[in-house]
Amino acid sequence: MTPAPRPRREWHDLPFPLALWEIRRQRELLRAHNLHDTHGAGGERPRRPSPELLPHRSYDGSGYDPDDLDMGRAGTRFDRNCALPQTFPEAERDGLLAPAPREVSRRLLSRDAGFRPARTLNLLAAAWIQFQNHGWFSHGDNEVDRPLEVPLAPDDDWPQCPMLVRRTRPDPLAHTGTGRPPTYEKHGHPLVGRLAGLRVDRGAVPGAAHG
Repeated sequence: MTPAPRPRREWHDLPFPLALWEIRRQRELLRAHNLHDTHGAGGERPRRPSPELLPHRSYDGSGYDPDDLDMGRAGTRFDRNCALPQTFPEAERDGLLAPAPREVSRRLLSRDAGFRPARTLNLLAAAWIQFQNHGWFSHGDNEVDRPLEVPLAPDDDWPQCPMLVRRTRPDPLAHTGTGRPPTYEKHGHPLVGRLAGLRVDRGAVPGAAHG
């Protein structure tokens, strides 16, 4: 990701008009360099402007972009945080699974010396991290068929060898353009649906369009 150049003062320390300008500047930099549009693989809905700028979060995530009503909406393609040529999948055996994710996890996260409390964090921080991991976004239910086979070390106590991990659910809309990396569909609005304990998916959103 491309970091936005940091100002001499944080935006919240600036006078209100300058703070708004600084937030806008950072947003434009991040959108220009850290958000890469997957539109163009084929089969997308035509873009249409938002009829109004909502003063609140919409339930399905639509209406945030004045030039694109469905940008970020449930049932649309998820954009990338790096250039699209860098998002083609690696070979599994010599790329994705080398080294094996399970072995990396065992070496870095195993509590060989017992439980060590994080004394600089509190319960509020832990709750927020949990929310970030499980409630930020979803690609839908992962595939049951063709799971990833993660190799295990001889001394690994995992009950099944190899470890089977379901693959991320692919984009249900086939590409019509050639030479494009895989895309994935976004299920659910990142905040509203999760906070409400509800699931927002493509079939549940009236008029949800793919893009």
